[in-house]
Amino acid sequence: RGFHFHLMSCQLDATLHTRLLKAYFQTVKQWSIDYQLDIDHINVGGGVGINYTDPDNAYDWAKFMSSVRALIEVEAMAAFRIRFEFGRFVTAACGYYMMEVLDIKQNHGGTFVIGRGGSNHFRTSRALGHNLPMQIVSSQAPNPDADVFLVDKTVNVVGQLCTPNDVIAREVRIEFVKVGDVLVFEYAGAYAWNISHHDFLSHPAPEICYLFENKVLEFDKS
Repeated sequence: RGFHFHLMSCQLDATLHTRLLKAYFQTVKQWSIDYQLDIDHINVGGGVGINYTDPDNAYDWAKFMSSVRALIEVEAMAAFRIRFEFGRFVTAACGYYMMEVLDIKQNHGGTFVIGRGGSNHFRTSRALGHNLPMQIVSSQAPNPDADVFLVDKTVNVVGQLCTPNDVIAREVRIEFVKVGDVLVFEYAGAYAWNISHHDFLSHPAPEICYLFENKVLEFDKS
């Protein structure tokens, strides 16, 4: 019935994305002539990116839709069913990953905040090669005589696994963190649990909550 293209991922430039679709359309039309094809479907894949490092500078969705509408008219593609795969773009902002701080350590000149979890739960940042936005939720004010804490420090956030790949955030500046606080990683709704190496060292799976209108809709301890 047609062709499926997927030549990029994590695209943040709507103009370049539209240019790629133009190449798809022109290629399909030429193939149809060259090989006498009677087709009416084009799957243009996904590729719409999430700007994890600068969420306020998001992909220009309105510009892309306007450009695609004009491109379909210019390239005479209205008779084709054009399919998109927008999974990451739709779901990334819908999820959060939360880790309790278990310990804070110094090693080889670096400071490490160790969380209850790791890349066996949340491999997204490791797979992307950069940090995700992170917030720190403190349960109470620190007790200088009892609490282990840091103030105004550059840290690495890691999990519990015995591998140097278990890094959730690198060289991130924090104002304050203590053992018992909760680290909240945003934009965790895509390529998170499903691409992580489950059962590493038999650590338990994360607890997964589904929320609807600020109420817990489903709770999964598996």
